[in-house]
Amino acid sequence: DTLVMYVDEGLWSSHDYSYNYCKVTSAAIVIEYEPAGSDGTLDKDSVDAGSAVALTITPPEDLDGAITHSVQWQFGGHSQTQQLAAGVLETSFTPPLAWLDAIPDSRTGQAACTLTTYLDGAQRGTKEIPFAIRAPQAAAPTFTASIVPAGQVTAGYYQYLSSAKLKITGAQAQYGASIRSYRIAAPFELGGADSAGYTTPAFARSGAHTFTLSVTDSRGLTANKALTVDVLQTARPAISQFRVERYS
Repeated sequence: DTLVMYVDEGLWSSHDYSYNYCKVTSAAIVIEYEPAGSDGTLDKDSVDAGSAVALTITPPEDLDGAITHSVQWQFGGHSQTQQLAAGVLETSFTPPLAWLDAIPDSRTGQAACTLTTYLDGAQRGTKEIPFAIRAPQAAAPTFTASIVPAGQVTAGYYQYLSSAKLKITGAQAQYGASIRSYRIAAPFELGGADSAGYTTPAFARSGAHTFTLSVTDSRGLTANKALTVDVLQTARPAISQFRVERYS
């Protein structure tokens, strides 16, 4: 905008020059600032889906009339709006776990809280407050883990005579993610595999053996399950007597 100031014609001397050409000795421009809308702050910069984030609102001062607000929470293609009555200056929101389908390949995504201020029903101003939504461990894959005896003796787990067959079945990623990898880790010298199935060598030791089966999704979330079996001690087969006879 352009401010134009009009003044009277100045006073001129008999020698054709002006000695008071503006007839103005001073001028002042006064601008009165009136806040457009309320301010808002969140109690955290990032929040797990399924957990609450709180908003505190600070309304502008010296405004006559009823101040109300709307709060819109946005994440990907998801949104939810809250309407706050006059005098309500705090609210909270829990991002649903289902919203995680907006970030199928990432653990964290950017979200926004948009605070809109109304004075006597007329919109005054808007403020956007960014924050992040994280995928919690509760969004990790689900699966079934199993172990059965294998090897020479399958009636149980026996030192030197048995091995173990481990399987991951029914693996499912959650909330838009996909399964990326499997891992079966075995104790001691029994090895392991980056697959959904593994059969160990024969047990070289007795006692408790704990296996860890893992599934990782496209967000990098890993679910683990531990299976423990007790291996019974046995003696290695040994030759106690050797005899050779010759027959003619």
